[in-house]
Amino acid sequence: MENMVSKAAAVKVIEDQIKWYTDQLDKQAQDLHLMEQRFRYNDQRGIDDSITLDGLILYKQDYTTRRARQIAVLAELLDVKGALERL
Repeated sequence: MENMVSKAAAVKVIEDQIKWYTDQLDKQAQDLHLMEQRFRYNDQRGIDDSITLDGLILYKQDYTTRRARQIAVLAELLDVKGALERL
């Protein structure tokens, strides 16, 4: 009985972590989209803003790297969850 409770608690922790990483991926995608929209809007109107093309490119590179790492962590969490559920 105690092992089942421990297993259920471990699965819950993993599920919470999966949700957190998924939420972060969604939030970062929204942030990038908003930044791109703001850059285009300001660029079309000739508005000088703190967002430059170079800054946007660097942000996209960082976003891509961060996203790849988070997806790798998510894959590992899903593997762990699957292994726990098979116990």
